[in-house]
Amino acid sequence: MLDIQFAAAKVNKYASRESGDTIEIVERSAAPGGFTIVLVDGQGSGRNAKTLSHFVTGKAIALLKDGVRDGAVARAVSDQLYAYRHGQVSATLNLITVDFVTRTLVITRNNPEPVFKYQVTSIKYQVSSVKDNSEVGSTKSEPSNKYQVSSIKELENKNQKLENKNLFPDNRQPTTDNLSNNQQLTTNNLFPDDQQLETRNFKLETLNSEAVPIGIYPRTRPVVTEFELEPGLIIVAFSDGISQAGLRYEQKLDIEAVLGQLISNPDQPIQAQYIADELLEAAIKADRRRPQDDMSVVVVTTAEFAADEGDPLPRRLSLNIPFL
Repeated sequence: MLDIQFAAAKVNKYASRESGDTIEIVERSAAPGGFTIVLVDGQGSGRNAKTLSHFVTGKAIALLKDGVRDGAVARAVSDQLYAYRHGQVSATLNLITVDFVTRTLVITRNNPEPVFKYQVTSIKYQVSSVKDNSEVGSTKSEPSNKYQVSSIKELENKNQKLENKNLFPDNRQPTTDNLSNNQQLTTNNLFPDDQQLETRNFKLETLNSEAVPIGIYPRTRPVVTEFELEPGLIIVAFSDGISQAGLRYEQKLDIEAVLGQLISNPDQPIQAQYIADELLEAAIKADRRRPQDDMSVVVVTTAEFAADEGDPLPRRLSLNIPFL
């Protein structure tokens, strides 16, 4: 069973009351259905851009609810915008769909900005001290300056076992016998008894093939990529306000570095909202807290999820909107 999270975070351009970016989440109609998150960035900023992005988003949502496939939705919306505004305005469009019918994740782009796809593998370990009974006549078992590491479970799409010999050659356990007094380490200050540790590895695939914004040319085609729905996926899409953050100050935001640091940190659970919030905050900081354009981030994550048979499985949606 999978736990699928959708999250979004956005902020207006500095000193602008309206955002030209629009984000919507829609449930698909065909049973067992699925969900699509729509990200539209209208040309320019302010009220005109907002009106444009609302127009495109409304058309896309209507088609998605009628069961139209993502690629056809993108083509139809582009043709409608071209006919409505005669090729004078443009918008970028991203559709990210979790399709329960085909059990796939579909990414549709009419946006020059890339989409990042991460495949994350997490491994948890059990660390425990080794009891030492070597003292002659001793009846007590005391912790020694030795420890052992055992793999508990390998999560998110991996079935390989990690044995002690992969960590320490010939199953030898590291000791502190050869360290000086001021270098002595014990399991008491390395790890509390029976502590669980986690490491993460990830593979990044950047979806950056050429994609043209909608509304400028007739018969504009989207770029569609489809993946099998599996645990450990993280999909990150964003508007150009994120990719251009810091450019004015010649310190352009390194999006890959920010995401890599967030995802590889085992102390922070992988949560879609956390990733979206932190990437947006990094972009705002890069623009010295005065965003030079509307900024939007959408994130989709999948993870293994366990539930008892027959238990109810609630779906949740929350929204946080500051209002002046």
